[in-house]
Amino acid sequence: MKTLRNFLLLFALAFTVNTASAQLSVGPVATLGFNFDEIGIGARGTYDINDQFRPAADFIFYLVDGGTVIGFNANLHYKFAGETGGVQPYVLAGLGFVSFSVDTGFGNVSVSDTGLNLGGGVTLPLGNATFFGEGIFGVGGSELGLLAGILFNL
Repeated sequence: MKTLRNFLLLFALAFTVNTASAQLSVGPVATLGFNFDEIGIGARGTYDINDQFRPAADFIFYLVDGGTVIGFNANLHYKFAGETGGVQPYVLAGLGFVSFSVDTGFGNVSVSDTGLNLGGGVTLPLGNATFFGEGIFGVGGSELGLLAGILFNL
C-alpha cells in the first residue's frame, strides 16, 4: 500500500512539473533604445499563468560610448484572444529599472532610475519556440524601446 501511495505521489509530481515546464519560456532579446541610439542585448523569461496573463522579466545590457547601461523590466502581459497557432497581440504594463555608469576619467559616475512601462507587442509560435516583437514606452524616463527575440519553451 505504501508503494502505491509513493507511486501516485511521484506520478502527480511528474505531471505537475511537466505542466509547469510547458508554461515557462526563456530566450535571447535584442533591443533598440531610442534615447541611447544603441542596440542592447539580453535575456527574457516568461511564465504563462493562464490564457490571458503572462509575467515577463528582461535583463538588457547596452554598451554605449564611455560607459554602460543596464536595464531590468518586470511586466505583466495581457494577451488578446487570437487564432490558435497564429499571431497573438498583447498589451503590457510594469516597472523598469535602468542604471547608467560612465567613466569620466576621474572615476565612475552612476545614476539609476525607475519608471512605469506601458506598451504592446505580438507573438508568433515557431514550433517549439516563439518569436516576439514589442514596443515599450518608459513613462518615468520618457524612453521608447523596440524589443525582439525568440523564446524557447522549457
